[in-house]
Amino acid sequence: MAGSYMPGLWTYNHGTGTIVHLKPGEYEEPYQLTAEDCDIIIPHMAIQSLISFLDEQGYIKPKMDNQSRGEDVKIINRLLDLCEKKIK
Repeated sequence: MAGSYMPGLWTYNHGTGTIVHLKPGEYEEPYQLTAEDCDIIIPHMAIQSLISFLDEQGYIKPKMDNQSRGEDVKIINRLLDLCEKKIK
């Protein structure tokens, strides 16, 4: 069996319904995830609480706020105006 290096990564374990952080290292294939391979395990019931906590602490930020959305709308309207002028 060939082994391959896996960097540390976050993944969802469908078998246990948990979010886990896989330790970096060499793993043999075919690979079966075990609890010993993970250094952080977040149970399914705690995921919503974790998201709420991260949001309250400011770690989760919207991808687009009202200011950037307004700027995008101005650009889109300007492009539409230009397109209409070219069509006429």
